[in-house]
Amino acid sequence: MAEQSNINIKWIGISMIIFLVAQIAVTILSPLIVIFTLGLGIFLLKPITYFLCGLITGYLSPGVTIAEPAIGAVIITVVGLFLDRGQHGFFSVLIASLIAFFCAVAGAKLGERMQNRI
Repeated sequence: MAEQSNINIKWIGISMIIFLVAQIAVTILSPLIVIFTLGLGIFLLKPITYFLCGLITGYLSPGVTIAEPAIGAVIITVVGLFLDRGQHGFFSVLIASLIAFFCAVAGAKLGERMQNRI
């Protein structure tokens, strides 16, 4: 029988803090990134950030933690988009959330793999 994994609320919160700190850093650094990459780097910046934050959470957490950074990424993404004057449509929120989710899952899986847990 397959081992059932429980979602750890603590690691969702920790991953949200990691994502929030990264989002603040991205917001501060984004003008420089736009200048140095002629505007192209900004499209890759958020997915790379989600991936790296997922990797950090997966690497630092005890046990296998794949879903927690993905859930944290989606929560931070949705809240961030609504705080951005709430002018985003349903499909833009859905697409941003899916990108955040899958990038965070990929990062978390790599973080767990680096720990030889999966």
